[in-house]
Amino acid sequence: MQFPIIHLNGSSGKLLLESALDVKEALHQLGEVLKTAAPHSRDYYLCSNTDSFARACAEHQDRVSMLVRIAADYKLIIENLDSQLEY
Repeated sequence: MQFPIIHLNGSSGKLLLESALDVKEALHQLGEVLKTAAPHSRDYYLCSNTDSFARACAEHQDRVSMLVRIAADYKLIIENLDSQLEY
C-alpha cells in the first residue's frame, strides 16, 4: 500500500490525519446503515427465481466485505500518518 509522506511542501500532517479519520468515521456509519439494509426473506419469496434470497444475501455480504477491506486500509493509513507526526 502506498502511504502519503508528510513534508513541508505537501498537505499538513494534521489535515491528512483528520481526513483519514473522517473517512474512518464515515465507513463506520455506513457499516451501521448496511446492517439495517441486509436482505430479508420476506422481500424475496415471491421472486420467480428460487435462489433469489440466497443471491441477495451473498451480494450483500460482498458489499460488507468491501467495506471491511476499505476500513482496514484506512486503519493502516491512519497508523502510518500517526507514526510520522511529531507530537
